[in-house]
Amino acid sequence: MELSDGEKLILIMLGDLQQAQGIKESVNPELIKAAIYYDCLWGLSWEYPGIPFKDCATPAIVTWVTDILQMWTVIETSYAKFSTEEKQRVEREAHPFGANPRFCGFEAESEAEELKTLTFLVNYLNRFLNFKGRDFTSSIPLSGRYRRMHEVYQPMLPGLRKNRLSADQIIEILLQVSSS
Repeated sequence: MELSDGEKLILIMLGDLQQAQGIKESVNPELIKAAIYYDCLWGLSWEYPGIPFKDCATPAIVTWVTDILQMWTVIETSYAKFSTEEKQRVEREAHPFGANPRFCGFEAESEAEELKTLTFLVNYLNRFLNFKGRDFTSSIPLSGRYRRMHEVYQPMLPGLRKNRLSADQIIEILLQVSSS
């Protein structure tokens, strides 16, 4: 979806009016404004699938960030259900990345597109709520690491039981963080 600068301004003003009037029915003005400010207009077709938007294909960066968030959700929820012994094993065998593995976000300068997509997905579309409230800004670029991890994770998906990874699988994935 493409909007002219004038259309963006009109939508923001209409959103402000809707909020000032306390109108609760209709579209979410905060979401509309965030989609414009973050340049995430694709999110409007996700939130309002009943509106027949033209040219509303999901950008590749959104698909990629969503894949990474799904991978990290599975890693974190699987790890949380491990016994103390399994956690210690992951920490030991995937050292130094195995101690409480958590998604660390993206670096603000070199991964700005990924960071804004992540922020919009979690904070405005309310997807991946398990990451809500976290600081998404990493001090170092992580896309390359996530890509290597995902290459190992992807073939594991068909065999997952109850959307859980084993300790062996998490170790294998986490070892990709340090590989070149």
